[in-house]
Amino acid sequence: MKSGFSSKNPALRRRAVLALQIRPPKNAIKLLARALTKDPSAVIRHEAAFVLGALHRRKALSPLIKAALQDPSDLVRHEAIEALGDLGIKTAKVKKLLLKFQKEPNPIIKDTALIAYKTLKL
Repeated sequence: MKSGFSSKNPALRRRAVLALQIRPPKNAIKLLARALTKDPSAVIRHEAAFVLGALHRRKALSPLIKAALQDPSDLVRHEAIEALGDLGIKTAKVKKLLLKFQKEPNPIIKDTALIAYKTLKL
């Protein structure tokens, strides 16, 4: 599995990320957070955000928030915001962030934030 994450082949890295959703090891959040912040491919970072949200673990909050705020790709930001809703963890920080993103001019970010907010029923 680890070799998939370090592969030069993006298809193998994507497969390694998605495999963590099926059989997440104890270090799954750490592996996914690294992929979310370090992988050169926006598609791989997007998939890492998706899987982090699907795992429903509180430790996923920090890397998802960081990606939602800082990733240069709108694709990744969109998925990180959506994953914050999917996590199902209601915090004041998440609520504030989702409300902030609903005011963004980018319609994809704005719409995703609205859906994530409603998913959490805030």
